[in-house]
Amino acid sequence: MKIQVFIILFGVLSCLSCTEECGVTSEPTLSIQFNWRSPKPIFTKIRVVGATKEISPQGIKPSTESAYGDLHLPLNLNESQTTYIFEQQGRTDTLTVFYTTNIQNFRRCGYVLEIAKPTTGRTILSSFKRAEVQYNGYYASYQSGTGGGINVQIAEL
Repeated sequence: MKIQVFIILFGVLSCLSCTEECGVTSEPTLSIQFNWRSPKPIFTKIRVVGATKEISPQGIKPSTESAYGDLHLPLNLNESQTTYIFEQQGRTDTLTVFYTTNIQNFRRCGYVLEIAKPTTGRTILSSFKRAEVQYNGYYASYQSGTGGGINVQIAEL
């Protein structure tokens, strides 16, 4: 009897361990990192083109030790691009990121939205002098702690 219970318990535990990790549990975001050698810009207003409201200062998530970037902004998940307008004293900059969205179904986690690099065309359009974009998939962001989505590094304003 003990052997049968042990075999059943072993089988159940084996099946549980073979499912995938569920990783990131929030929506993908745009994470922006500014050059660490220069002072961080102080934006008076950040807007998303097509959004009904401005992003309030409380809605701009600052970086934490476990997150990547200086700003975390929402992505428009209904489109294949999002344009941001950054206002600071005497200056206005724009940043447009392009991406594709894929919905995948995982056995244990359910449906997961993946943000990926577009297969054709631009990846970024910006009035910042030097900006680079990096795309983090669902599992890559889970392992690196970036939070998922798109990372933009602005090397020069």
